[in-house]
Amino acid sequence: RVPGLDESARTAQEIRTRCCVATGEYARGIALGMAALAKRGITFPDTDEACQVALLQESTELDRWLELDPDAFDRMPIDLSQEHRLIDALMTQAQLCAIYGGRPILYSLIIARIVSEAIQRDALTPAATFMICSFANVWSVATGMYRRVMRWLTPGVRAAERVGSSMLPECLALKGIYLVHSRPIDEASPIYEQGIAAGLKLG
Repeated sequence: RVPGLDESARTAQEIRTRCCVATGEYARGIALGMAALAKRGITFPDTDEACQVALLQESTELDRWLELDPDAFDRMPIDLSQEHRLIDALMTQAQLCAIYGGRPILYSLIIARIVSEAIQRDALTPAATFMICSFANVWSVATGMYRRVMRWLTPGVRAAERVGSSMLPECLALKGIYLVHSRPIDEASPIYEQGIAAGLKLG
């Protein structure tokens, strides 16, 4: 149990934040998400400027971590904890409110934090596997190193396949987008075809 936020409360907060995404109440969704996460001990800077500083620092640390152990995600088991899945779902809804609400730096920082949570737990939720792939966007925006992001996308897609993530098509689409920065464009076509097939299979 998490002090100050039991499972029913976490579920309610995730639903409220999800509703804010659906209704366009993005500022309220951010506030609800941040308040719930703070009770979990996951806090974010108050200003975009401070988020930018944190994002650059934490993104660099994450990339250095993967450089030292590129197979780390392949060794992580599936995270069956309902608590962790709810927290990651809440963070996912909060980051959607952030991007739709005009807070791209906060959005990026939330992605980095979800990846960090997976590393600390040494286990993968379905949401975390998509965020590993989404970190490609974070890293490319933060540094401009588009070719380097394949080191995140390749294990991220493998992880999404292994845990049966419903976001596998999106993971494959991201891999196709960034592959062309380092490989001939023709090599992206099979990746997109895999993404289409995965989407059709999921319905």
